[in-house]
Amino acid sequence: MIFREFCVNDLPDVLSLFNKLIAHLIEETGDPYMQIDPGADLESGLETYLRETLEGRDKTTIIAEDDGKIAGFISGEIRDSFFPPSVVKKTGYIFGAYTLPEYRRQGVMAKLEKILTDFFRSRKINYIELSFLSGNSLARKSWEAMGYGVFREQMRKNI
Repeated sequence: MIFREFCVNDLPDVLSLFNKLIAHLIEETGDPYMQIDPGADLESGLETYLRETLEGRDKTTIIAEDDGKIAGFISGEIRDSFFPPSVVKKTGYIFGAYTLPEYRRQGVMAKLEKILTDFFRSRKINYIELSFLSGNSLARKSWEAMGYGVFREQMRKNI
């Protein structure tokens, strides 16, 4: 398994993995909020984001490649702290991450997360944040196994 930075030639495969991630979220959570607007140009937005990770110093996408097949990815960026008066001005944020089912439980995501952590450390970032849907038990187990813990909760009400 090779772990490397995403390049423009990887775009179709990583977009495909992002779509698998979205399908997984819809299936796992059963949340009507996650229904995709038929008029939404999801591919274009994701493609723009991924292209920005190629150009920006504060964004990156790392992929896991197995014999020419992209097995997983993780995308992250540096953001302003959610609490402006904090002494912590910038945090790392995991924008998206996904591993194909046949590569799960093999340490692929843990290795991707470590590389992304090194990226953030090299930019003097001391905290990494991420979010996932509360109904996504696979995400919760995976992130907790890598040392992440809940520090803030967000709620929603259907009116």
